[in-house]
Amino acid sequence: PARDGEYYADPFIFYNNHKPYIVAEHYSYTSHKGSIVLIEPGMNQVKTIIIKKTHLSYPYIFEDSGIIYMLPEESNSGYLNLYKWNLQTKSFDFIQSILNLPAVDASLLKHDGKYYLFTGLKDQLPNEKLFIYYADQLEGPYLPHASNPVNVTPEGSRMAGGFIIKDNQIIRPSQYSVKYYCEKVVFQKIIRLSPIAYEEEFYAELKPMDYVPFK
Repeated sequence: PARDGEYYADPFIFYNNHKPYIVAEHYSYTSHKGSIVLIEPGMNQVKTIIIKKTHLSYPYIFEDSGIIYMLPEESNSGYLNLYKWNLQTKSFDFIQSILNLPAVDASLLKHDGKYYLFTGLKDQLPNEKLFIYYADQLEGPYLPHASNPVNVTPEGSRMAGGFIIKDNQIIRPSQYSVKYYCEKVVFQKIIRLSPIAYEEEFYAELKPMDYVPFK
């Protein structure tokens, strides 16, 4: 919480010129929607960089060819939009829409020369179904995976952050939401990934302290 009536969530960290930055969702109970803010650690500064009429969250950060990009969730708009980091203005510039679907927590992975978008869809049980879309270029066009939805379970389908590359293995963080939303984070190891095949297996999990929901 920042103060009464608002909170920060979904932080992503990136580095530029050896300096860390944080992008996050800033949610207001007054407007009932989130915006995207930039936080400079140690500076005690929070700057709103993207605000729209619709809700924004999960500002997924990734780097490609030395350029830093962001894919914030704006599923209420029905689009997934791509933004590029601008160091001069310390903000993100809109490039284009790359998926004309209400993507939820979309996360991008570059693998074997292709770009893979892992996402839920707002109208397709996003806590239980995982979809993949792929393209030869970052800007698309993106095509649906042959096995969509590749996962149908609340036990670790929805994305929970950036991919982890460890010992040449690809680890996918996911949300486990059986009893309540995101009880814990489950890490899945990707075994096979291509436009026609997908396979993963349990790798590890991260549990919070025991939590008793408010009655």
